[in-house]
Amino acid sequence: MTVVSFIYQEFKQMQEIQTKKIVSIQLADELRQSSDDLTRLARLFSVTGDSKYEKMYGDVIKIRNGEIARPEDYHRIYWDLVLEYGQKPKPDGKKVVLLEALKEAGITQKELALLDEASKNSDKLVGIETTAMNAAKGLFADSNGKYTIKREPDLDYAAKLMHSQEYMNEKAKIVKPIDDFLATLDIRTSNEVKKTVEKLEFFILLMAICLVAVSVIFTLLFILNKDKIPNLYKFSDGLDGFFKYINNEASYSGLIDIDTKDEIGNMSKVVNENISRTKNLMEQDRVLIDDVKRVVNEVKEGHLDRRIEKSTVNPSLEELKNSFNYMIEITKQNVCKDINRLLLLLEDFEKLDFRGRISGDDGKIVVGINKLADIINQILSENKSNGLTLEESSKILLSNVNTLNQSSNAAAE
Repeated sequence: MTVVSFIYQEFKQMQEIQTKKIVSIQLADELRQSSDDLTRLARLFSVTGDSKYEKMYGDVIKIRNGEIARPEDYHRIYWDLVLEYGQKPKPDGKKVVLLEALKEAGITQKELALLDEASKNSDKLVGIETTAMNAAKGLFADSNGKYTIKREPDLDYAAKLMHSQEYMNEKAKIVKPIDDFLATLDIRTSNEVKKTVEKLEFFILLMAICLVAVSVIFTLLFILNKDKIPNLYKFSDGLDGFFKYINNEASYSGLIDIDTKDEIGNMSKVVNENISRTKNLMEQDRVLIDDVKRVVNEVKEGHLDRRIEKSTVNPSLEELKNSFNYMIEITKQNVCKDINRLLLLLEDFEKLDFRGRISGDDGKIVVGINKLADIINQILSENKSNGLTLEESSKILLSNVNTLNQSSNAAAE
């Protein structure tokens, strides 16, 4: 992966070198093209005196100096398509100073110096063009170099200036540094590309060697371990089956059937030990859970004297078991052992039969109900005794009344 990363980085670097080279050539050509455009427009103005060429001339300089917006794709044909001032064959882009754009393209100081020289020489050429264009307007330089002297426009003089040997010499001074720049740029970028290609060749060779080495190693490993491959599949299938068993996706599929003395056999032995241990733990948990279900159903039937008897080494389930048993025990102590006996007794009480008792149960509610039944029976017994006494007294009173009546009747006779 590291070698591949290096190769990618080198390819990317080579692409960046080529991109910067193209941009630099385009910008350098733009400098040359702007000089040619200025020459063409100045000559047209000098011959025709048409102000539109003077305005176009001014815009070329302003675009190059970043004073007004630079049209998009300005390195392509532009001013040859402008026939009337104000036409825009391409939309405006951002303001860009040409020399600053060249710096951003990553050119060296030596290359920048050549373009700077061409730019300065272009400014000298602009001076000749300015003189010619002013002559076409009838303006001539005074002793201070100011165009204050007015005469008749001299188009012939202007045309001669624009085609003079001096003008051509100054023009060559612009093109020569640009040509030197292109040559220097080509040498530098070619060297950079060459170095990058050499690095790429090295890394590609290194990667090829690594691939061959890896292929040889894997081939040897395959030859040396071809007998182990079936056991690897067995090992994988055994693990997969056990994991499905753990996740309740399949029934228990047994241990991994590998009994060799190599690394796979040793791993299988360790894994089988863990499979057996895990299976036993799962079986313990399952038995405990089944016992919990049994006790829950019996408690639902009212039997509060039942307990979860199975155990497991799973601490969480063991804690749950103890908590559940404790809850049932507390409920039994507070209520009774068998709620069904309590309900039957309460049904007898509802029928006003308070003779029944729950024996052999020390639940607090059972003890209380037994005591309540004793109290009720005692009250009923006392009420019965009082009733019998009252009945005997009534009989004596009635006998006395009869005797009194008989005595009263005898006296009346």
